[in-house]
Order: sequence, then structure tokens, then C-alpha cells
Amino acid sequence: MFMKKFFIILILTVFAVNVNAQWFLGGNVGINATIAETPQKNIPYLDRNREYLVGLSFAPKMGYYFKEKLAFGVEFAIGVDFAKTWLQFHNPYSNTYEWYKYEGTFLNWRIAPFLRYSVFNHKKFTLMLEGSLGASGQHIIDSQFIIGIGILNVTPILSYSVTDKLQLEAVLGFINLGYNLDMLFEGTGSKIPSALKHDLNIGFNSKSVFVLSQFTIGIVYKFD
Repeated sequence: MFMKKFFIILILTVFAVNVNAQWFLGGNVGINATIAETPQKNIPYLDRNREYLVGLSFAPKMGYYFKEKLAFGVEFAIGVDFAKTWLQFHNPYSNTYEWYKYEGTFLNWRIAPFLRYSVFNHKKFTLMLEGSLGASGQHIIDSQFIIGIGILNVTPILSYSVTDKLQLEAVLGFINLGYNLDMLFEGTGSKIPSALKHDLNIGFNSKSVFVLSQFTIGIVYKFD
């Protein structure tokens, strides 16, 4: 008798959960643009560096709404960045400054399980918070690579419902709050990191390879 009641309760529970449960598939296209000039104090004769970077990323994702406002899933992202860096050196003998230019291409990837929650709804608009963790990488062609560990990143997402199943999304990565670790490996065959960087970021302050783009737009389709 007890087992019969248990199975009835279990079936009713599963049915109740599946009433609002939905799978979803989606993808985002992101852009990343950085213009920065920072003074240098730790390297002799290096006065400052100036960096220009532009990048593009694509991030397919899939997940499951097990409640109306709560979902979990995983995102797979790939991207490429093109960077130019100018280093200004001070010549103490002639008391002059000289600029040296470096160019690089960076290949990026990220695997990030996530949990999202809808915090505000107004008509067809929804504001969600998405928390993610995972791993990422940035490979500088024929030079070095960086492995990033995403400890926790929380990012707001603005969604617009075109239909009951189709949504447009804007991921506001420029106000991301997160903590990540970046490990630098010198040479393509290196197994021991030569440097470790802690990145506690708020918004535009993120320098971690885990944060591929500052702003992405995309679509999400829900199906039963």
C-alpha cells in the first residue's frame, strides 16, 4: 500500500513539474571592443602601453526550464580577437620616447554551465540574471595560451518575447560581476603555468579571458 501511494505521488510530481518545463535552444553573437592606455611601472624603461582590440564571438546554448522563471543549461562559445598594441619606451640616454607596435590574433573558446532566473516581467519584456562558471581558453597563434577558470559570473539579460516560444535576448556583459582565474602558459607545449592572475571584475573592469564579449545579442527558441 505504501509503495502504491509512493508511486502515485511520484507520478503526480513529475507531471506537475513537466507542465511548465521546456527545453530551449539558442545562440548569441557578440562583439568586443577595447581601447586602453595604461602606465607601466614594473618594467624598466617601459613608460606605457596602448591597446586596441576588436573581436567577434558566437555562443550556441541549450537548456531546460524546470520552472517558469528558473532554468539551467550550458553554453559553448568560440571567438576571435584582433589586437594592436603600442609600447612606449623611454631612452634615458637621449631622454626621448619611442613607440613599438605589436599585432596579434587570438582564438578564444568557453564552456560554461549556467543557471538563469527571471527577476522582473513587464508585458513582453523580461529581465533575467544568469550565473555561470566553467572553463575558457585564449590561444595566441604560435606563441602562448591562457586557460581561464570561471569561478562565478553573474550577468543581466534583457529578453523580449516575439511569440510564446521565440525570444530575442541581449546579454549585458558590460555590467557583469564575476571572479575568475587566468593561467598563462608560455609556448604551445607548456604544461606548467608561468603566471596566475586573479580577476575580480565589475562591468568594464573585466580583463579575464572567460568574459569573451561585453555585449551579445541572440535568439532563444523554446519547445516542448
